[in-house]
Amino acid sequence: MARIWILTRVVASIFLVGFVFVGVVFAFTPSLVMGVSIDVYASFWHSLSLAFMATISLLVLLILWDPGRYWVLFMPLGIGKTVSFISFFYWYLRFGLDVLLMGFLIDISIAIISIALYLYFRYILSL
Repeated sequence: MARIWILTRVVASIFLVGFVFVGVVFAFTPSLVMGVSIDVYASFWHSLSLAFMATISLLVLLILWDPGRYWVLFMPLGIGKTVSFISFFYWYLRFGLDVLLMGFLIDISIAIISIALYLYFRYILSL
């Protein structure tokens, strides 16, 4: 069981570094991430996106800190990323921007990994 906790910490570390990096870049230069500049009307959505990124980063930080206690947080992480990839896919179909396709591919990967880890721990710990 110790190996799986180490693997969980590695996965959580990779997620956390990625989330923090993209979050900082998106906070200060959203046009680099989105490919378009943020106008005054889009600033509301920019703020909500930053709040979501901070929440997701906190979930992963807690999992990293104590995976034995906080493994259950993989489910809200997976659900949040599922909603995110569905949204990315919708906007990609509508506007065809490559950055939206990239967001879709990254978020669907994170969602699958997170939900799979949750189900794995749920099964293993119930034995």
